[in-house]
Amino acid sequence: MVVLLCILEAVLRRKHLTYDALYDEAQNDRRETKERVKQLFARVLLLASVFVTLLYIYWRVAYSIPVKSGVIAIVCNLLLLAVEALGFVESLALYANLVRKKNHPLPKIADEEYPEVDVFIATYNEPAELLRRTINGCVHMKYPDRSKVHIWLCDDNRRSEMRALAEEMGVGYFDRPDNEGAKAGNLNHALGLTSAPYVVTPHTYREHIQQRSRWGRGVISTAKSLKLFRRKGLSLAQKFSYWSSVIY
Repeated sequence: MVVLLCILEAVLRRKHLTYDALYDEAQNDRRETKERVKQLFARVLLLASVFVTLLYIYWRVAYSIPVKSGVIAIVCNLLLLAVEALGFVESLALYANLVRKKNHPLPKIADEEYPEVDVFIATYNEPAELLRRTINGCVHMKYPDRSKVHIWLCDDNRRSEMRALAEEMGVGYFDRPDNEGAKAGNLNHALGLTSAPYVVTPHTYREHIQQRSRWGRGVISTAKSLKLFRRKGLSLAQKFSYWSSVIY
């Protein structure tokens, strides 16, 4: 099991810059000591979890297959076993990432050094009350210098009530003469009218629920167009991640 975890870590490891470069060696050494203790504890829990899961897989293979109950029962049981085995393999990749996780301290930034931020609230046919709550949440976001936060209601349906709502809530308002590009076009239009180096696009939970099936179709459509199901050169972590998205 230890060898398997080491192989997974080697596959998932990538050379990249980290926050460690922002601190001196003494600070890094203290942090590394704490991280080693946490990782040791995490590895012990991980090995225990893998051991118990392997015992379960062994029991499933050796004792739970209904060999005397007919072909249909056997096939269904084996399909379930395959799904469980796939979930176990996928969990190994997840556990390897969690074991290597580090709590990097954020660099200290003076309040006046925080950048300008544009908040785009894209809308087409959402009700005014829902948008009122969204705008209210954006207005009350915590930020050191509130004057650097610019909230814009990007209306892609050119509704007079949305313009009035924006004026009432004290935020900016954008519309455009057409709907080219749908939501992406709406956001691109807003980008052309603003200049902040950072942009935030909040979503409502209700919108996520409504777009769940649309997002799922988009994932599968993208996979087919990019030939990701048989594409070579993808890492093990990338393959597991994308297959998990498709199954989800």
